[in-house]
Amino acid sequence: MIVIDASVGFKWLNQESHHQQALQLLQLHLENTHQILVPSLFFLEIANALVTKTSTTPTTVKKNLNLINSFNLKIHSFTKADLLLSTHLAQKHHTTIYDMLYAVIAKANHTDLVTADTNFLHKTHFRHVKLLQDLPLLR
Repeated sequence: MIVIDASVGFKWLNQESHHQQALQLLQLHLENTHQILVPSLFFLEIANALVTKTSTTPTTVKKNLNLINSFNLKIHSFTKADLLLSTHLAQKHHTTIYDMLYAVIAKANHTDLVTADTNFLHKTHFRHVKLLQDLPLLR
């Protein structure tokens, strides 16, 4: 199992850098090789990115959200403890609480967080956070 953040999931829907690596990771999930775990926040972040970072129509946003829902990602309903720890660590490392929540959930589940957000990795230096483009299984 791995945790991915919205920066990886968004690449499933857009032809941008590391799109193919993100699709390969999704394929491993669909083949039941690596289950993908996401916090419930993931879907809000994807919807927000579709609305604010693309010029897509509401119909296409709905289609893309339905597509992501069809992938049967394992959803983690974050707890109050997850939120409090995320808040503390976000302040300590000068990141957003949203980004930190993914790392907290990965750590709690004894797995890695895969992200395309190099700034988050450089700010935290967490060992369990891996960049999408650096994953050995995708080379």
